[in-house]
Amino acid sequence: MNISPYVYVGLKRTNISHSSPEIIFDRLLREVSTDFNMSGEQLLSRRRWRDCIYARQIMSYILRIHYRMKVTSIGALMGKRDHSTILHSTKQHYNDYECSAEYREICDRILKKMGVL
Repeated sequence: MNISPYVYVGLKRTNISHSSPEIIFDRLLREVSTDFNMSGEQLLSRRRWRDCIYARQIMSYILRIHYRMKVTSIGALMGKRDHSTILHSTKQHYNDYECSAEYREICDRILKKMGVL
């Protein structure tokens, strides 16, 4: 019996529809920034506003889990952030997703727009 490695670690297997990570990132940035009603520059800035933090968390989660991008690549695309920042952001996503109904609704809406949910 052959067990898929994605089933073993509890992750869903998703096919990447684009060959270039920049194309995926640009599309995701556009979707997230319109959903949070802010510009892409504000979203990728160093601001610590709650909306900016939530938007960056959702982006790092989607890129890491659903598109299987490396944390160093995600950090480079998101404004020269360190890999540990991306790991922390992804871990915080699970906590916020579980505790906040509003955050969960926003995240699910973006996942549907990206076609991965």
